[in-house]
Amino acid sequence: MFIYINNKLFTKAFPDHYNNTEGAKGLLYLQGSYLITLMYRPPICILISFFLLNSLLFAQNKYEGFGAVTKGGAGKKIVHVTNLNAYGQGSLYDAIGSDRTIVFDVAGIIKGFRWDASDHNLVVSNLTIDGSTAPSPGITLDNTGPGGDCLSFQNGCHDIIVRNIRVRNAGNDGFSVVRNCYNIVFDHCSSSNNGDGDLDITDGCYNITVQWCIFGHSVSGAMLIAFPGTKNVSIHHNLFSSAGNGAGERNPLVHNATDYKPNIISYLMADFTNNVVWNWGHSDGGFGYGSCADYGGTLQARNNYYMSTSEQPSAIIKNHNAVGSKVYASGNISGNEGVDPNAVSNVVVPWKVAPVTIQDACTAAKKVLAEAGPRPLDPIDSALISAVSLANCHPIANQAPRVDAGSDISINLPVDSVILKGVASDADGKIVSYEWNKLSGPRKYILKNTNKPLAVLSNLLPGNYVFSLAATDNNGETTMDTVTVSVKPASKR
Repeated sequence: MFIYINNKLFTKAFPDHYNNTEGAKGLLYLQGSYLITLMYRPPICILISFFLLNSLLFAQNKYEGFGAVTKGGAGKKIVHVTNLNAYGQGSLYDAIGSDRTIVFDVAGIIKGFRWDASDHNLVVSNLTIDGSTAPSPGITLDNTGPGGDCLSFQNGCHDIIVRNIRVRNAGNDGFSVVRNCYNIVFDHCSSSNNGDGDLDITDGCYNITVQWCIFGHSVSGAMLIAFPGTKNVSIHHNLFSSAGNGAGERNPLVHNATDYKPNIISYLMADFTNNVVWNWGHSDGGFGYGSCADYGGTLQARNNYYMSTSEQPSAIIKNHNAVGSKVYASGNISGNEGVDPNAVSNVVVPWKVAPVTIQDACTAAKKVLAEAGPRPLDPIDSALISAVSLANCHPIANQAPRVDAGSDISINLPVDSVILKGVASDADGKIVSYEWNKLSGPRKYILKNTNKPLAVLSNLLPGNYVFSLAATDNNGETTMDTVTVSVKPASKR
């Protein structure tokens, strides 16, 4: 098929690795209005505005989680990368800036690449770096030489999308998002063989999505989400794989320390959903873990698959160095016998999070291996995926509800009434009924709203009452918890 624009030959279209056409893909980045002729039999003529088409097509990319609020550079000017130089005219280095979508006319490795917003004193916004526009085999950023972070957004950069970009051999972190950045998406990216971590999100950054990416062996591990103010990070459908080298940790590490002291918070730092965490543990046999919340960090881990062939089978841990961390863990599966990733949970009711399409852990793991990372895969990503086995990923049976009848209560007469504040949640379904009952204590009492989480208890006498809250899920499984109400006589005057 031949494509003509304003009666001039634009390109001969042919299939590429995205089952699209090179010519048709190039059309997405034209701007203005054109007469398009597709040389079928008979020819088809189309008058179309590419300003509108460009905006619509970028809007159709499916981003989920907290970062999905961004549009990146959709609808902004198109900037073409025309060579693989580390810097200079036509390079990716020179192309990066605000209010633009960056596309690639070339493919291959950009050697000696390093771009750090703090070096330029720039606050970049409304930017898309779209590696999927490159011909096969795509774009790889190799940081060998310059050192530091390979691609780093800092100091308030916002509304950025990075798609289908690989990072290799960074002196420090592969990707980093630091100090008050927000509304950022990493989609189908890859980071591996770095001097520190694969991706750091720290120092007050928020509304970030990391989806369908591959993170391999780096010296300190894969991903750090850290320090006060960092929150609302969605990490879904990614592969964390050391391929036998032992990434050791940070899959991810979520911590909230200041000068190695914990900060206790109620908000959620990271929602970790439908990921595959494979073969963690230091290669020297030292301490290692799958995912960790520490120094008061908050982590929600749902429907992930964990397995390690090392001697460190701890899938999810908390409070490794300091107390105060909160973890909600449910639906996670370990391929290591006798390891329950969900046992670490100390939060009953999950945090409310931005929507993400969720599958059970094993279904999601298959999708991650089939779809994650920049395609076509390079040899490093191919090896990381090939190393993973799902032979021990077996769907789990119905999970019982989690119930908390609340903290024990103590009152002094003449106060003779209290509110019982229970909560319940169900990881793989929903709560269909609640029931409060008295188990022991004085005969006299009045209990109202017995079929709701909050019950009103009154007309109490001196003594110790014990009440139970039972919650039943949609599969008929019931869990119970108790609360003690101590009623003391009125003090004598």
